[in-house]
Amino acid sequence: MQQVSFETTTVWTEDAVSFAGVPLRAVLAECGADLEDARSVVLTALNAYSVEVPLAEIGDTYPIVATRMDGEVIPVRQKGPYWVVYPYDSDASYRTEQAYARSIWQLREISIME
Repeated sequence: MQQVSFETTTVWTEDAVSFAGVPLRAVLAECGADLEDARSVVLTALNAYSVEVPLAEIGDTYPIVATRMDGEVIPVRQKGPYWVVYPYDSDASYRTEQAYARSIWQLREISIME
């Protein structure tokens, strides 16, 4: 799948990090998700933490499901293997408690809510 990459600082890392991955919307499309009647997606982590994200707030490009940090596969111990991230430095709307809460790491499951 087409990769998107960007560099950004995060509240979880000391310095700016280069992230690469697939836009969440593209992941949904690739899986054949029927989004016509969907209102949101629920993202669930390995530790059962989950967060609901309104479909209207998932853009064509961001957030991404990152699989790499600074060119390396993200290990589970460092928030991998999948981490939903935004380009936090590019827009103040990505630096809110809501966006941070949606930046789920160790992503295990995506569910479509109608």
